[in-house]
Amino acid sequence: MKKRAIFIIIAIVIVLGLVLLNTNLFWNKVNPIFYGDILNKYAGVYKIDPLLIAAIINVESKFRTHAQSPVGAIGLMQIMPETGREVAKKLKLSNFYDHDLYVPEINIRIGCFYLDEIRKECGADQVAMLASYNAGKNIVKTWKSGSQQLEISQIPYKETRNFISQVQQTYKRLKLVQRIKKLITFRW
Repeated sequence: MKKRAIFIIIAIVIVLGLVLLNTNLFWNKVNPIFYGDILNKYAGVYKIDPLLIAAIINVESKFRTHAQSPVGAIGLMQIMPETGREVAKKLKLSNFYDHDLYVPEINIRIGCFYLDEIRKECGADQVAMLASYNAGKNIVKTWKSGSQQLEISQIPYKETRNFISQVQQTYKRLKLVQRIKKLITFRW
């Protein structure tokens, strides 16, 4: 009788575990990504992996909409107001004000557009793309000094080196969790 009770308890735990693994509640705790609909929308528009955008947001603001850096970068993707105004003109966003960068839809849209512009200039060089996003496009051109790929060791700014490392680590973690989720979840 005791063995049967233990077997039933183990079976219940396994079933409950499988049910839990198939809930968004579980995966949102393991891999919190907020504003997923907006993120996926603009990731699709600009053909950027939404997990890369999520990694940038996580590192930049931890998904806090009202984040503001000491140098004045605003919102989820930490957009500088000048960059926000410049991109808003290109996107033909009428009546754009700097405080609009606190609005997730606007911030992510502007951030993804800007990231797409940088990516077009940097090509497949993810280090240069992330460095440009963090430190500015023009300064990164001086760091590359003719080389094809930018190496993290070529970057003189510790903050930018740390930013790139953190984004790449977060991106790898998000990708790993996504793969694990696909492997162990199933459709009912």
